[in-house]
Amino acid sequence: MERELRYVIYINALPNRVAQALRDGQPIVAVIPGSELRSTFETGAEYAYVGRGPDGSEMKYVFGKVLASDGDRRLQMTYRTAANPAESRVTYELEPVADKYTKLSVVQDRFAGDDPNYAANETGWPQLLSNLKSFIETGTVMKYH
Repeated sequence: MERELRYVIYINALPNRVAQALRDGQPIVAVIPGSELRSTFETGAEYAYVGRGPDGSEMKYVFGKVLASDGDRRLQMTYRTAANPAESRVTYELEPVADKYTKLSVVQDRFAGDDPNYAANETGWPQLLSNLKSFIETGTVMKYH
């Protein structure tokens, strides 16, 4: 049986603002201090959260390929980490609610049976999504590290 993680949150902003925050990466960068998100987010493009390793050299913490990019409605990409290169898939779906809010659904699936990213992301997604919501609604993020 395939394992997956599913989360749904509601954000006090329109989908275009939520999509832009996802593409900018700032809420997620807050939990990977010193990193930045690099990508064009065009279908087929690579993406990576890039920072400095312990020796000062550049490293990719989280990386993959953009599988689908549908403006302010959907973003889908593969997911790998430097610590564990097993590949999974992340899908963001954004739906407008009452012409002023966004319902954001996130699914991470296609985990290999023994992928340790499953347990790490099971606890990590709530923090990341809380940061995304806080950033969009207040302009600040929580710094867990």
